This record gives sequence, structure tokens and C-alpha cells, in this order.
Amino acid sequence: MRKLIVYILALVSATTLHAAIWKTHFAYTNVEQIAVTPNEVFGLSDGSLYSVNKQTEKLSLWGLSSGLHSTGICCIGFDSRTETLIIMYNNGKMDLMRGQNITYVGDLYLEDMTASKRANSITFHNGLVYLGMPFGIMTFDLDKREFPDTWYIGAEASEQNIQSIFFESNTIYAATDSLLFSAELDSNLVDFRVWDEQPLPTSGHLYNLLTAAKARAKSVTEGAYTWQAAGAQGISKTGLGHTQMYKPDGPLDNNPYRMYYQGGKL
Repeated sequence: MRKLIVYILALVSATTLHAAIWKTHFAYTNVEQIAVTPNEVFGLSDGSLYSVNKQTEKLSLWGLSSGLHSTGICCIGFDSRTETLIIMYNNGKMDLMRGQNITYVGDLYLEDMTASKRANSITFHNGLVYLGMPFGIMTFDLDKREFPDTWYIGAEASEQNIQSIFFESNTIYAATDSLLFSAELDSNLVDFRVWDEQPLPTSGHLYNLLTAAKARAKSVTEGAYTWQAAGAQGISKTGLGHTQMYKPDGPLDNNPYRMYYQGGKL
């Protein structure tokens, strides 16, 4: 019995040791979203996350080994009121990062539903988080850490693939690839009949608001500097006649097509 216990302890120790020396090698060649916090600028590239420190310019890679609770990130957003970075995953999991503290929210992940749980966008308004989802709109309360509402806004409460959400005065707007829905915020938003529907605008005031809403995840200006999601160049910082690029080293993409095992390494 004593030998068995010693063997199990040795096996656990060896497994832990090997897990500790694994290193992630993600691609950072397609930065399509950024989130600017007081100290860091985060960039999302093909499901992988990294950040640059504004003062030291140090690059940090974020993953399971650094405290995240899943892989395959679909969108990020920063709430200045609570100073919380929201990280949404393709499987519906959510991480809330405040400073170095990361809190996991698994309510959507555990929800029994057939629709995709991959959020398309994150929007903040009056203390709530609005998620554009493949089936409609979900709200999240950062203070209570719960999802209070889900709205199916199409005709007869049908699903709509909401790509972007924005607000003007007391009106909420939600855009698909071809339609723009709107409703008064003080109405019963769970009732599909309060939502008006029109073709997606291609010019004019609402078009400008929609364009600005889409740009929020790609470009943020702070004083004399503008941070941008610069695709293959990484995160860019432009201002005072100078542009600086920030991108970690890594492979060309996140889809391995060949694996090698040599010298005890995979």
C-alpha cells in the first residue's frame, strides 16, 4: 500500500512538472479588436490575447497558464465604470479581469440551448453589458454578475444574428448584416412587437452611428495618441508624428497542419 501511494505521488509530481514546462505558441498576425484599460492595451488576434503595458511597453501573453478559464476568445471589451475587462469565448464562457484578478462566469456556457453561444460584440450602456449574439441580445449585470435578460427581437420572436449594438438618447439599435432593429429603452424589450425593423442604412445619421459603434473595438484615442487594431502589424500606437507597433513573436496562424516529436519534445 505504501509503495502504491509513493508511486501515485511520483506520477502526480511528474505530471505537474511536465505541465509547468509547456509553453503556448499562438499566432498574433491578425489583431482585429483592442481594449484599452488604464494600464494595458489588449489585442485579440484569431482567438489569442496579449497586452502591452502603456508605461513599460512590456508585452504579456494571456492564456490558461496566466489565469484565463478557456481558449478561443471571440471578443473583448473594457468597462471604464467598473474598470473590468470582459473576455468572451466561443463556447459562451466569460472571464472578468480587474487588475490581476480574473473571475469566471459560466452561466451562459452551462445554458442548455441549441444556438451558438459565440458573442459577436460587447457594448456598455448605463451600467449594463449588451452582448450581440447569433440569436438576439443578452444583457449582463457587472455588479450582480448575472444575465438578467435575453431578447429575441425578430418577427414572432425569431432569432436574429446581432452584429452590433449602439444607443442614441432613449433608443437602442441592433444591427444584423442586412437589418437594423430599434426600440425605446423604457419599453418592454422582451416583447418582439416593440422592436421596429428597417433595412441596414448605407448613409446618413444612423449609418454614421453604426460605423462609429463598429470602430470602437478597433480604435481608441487617448489624448495625443490613438491605439488601433492593426491586423498583421499587431497593436499600433500613433501620435506626435510617430507610430509604434507592438506584436509578440509567434507562428503565422493558429491552425497546426503538422506535428513533430523529437528529443522528448512535441
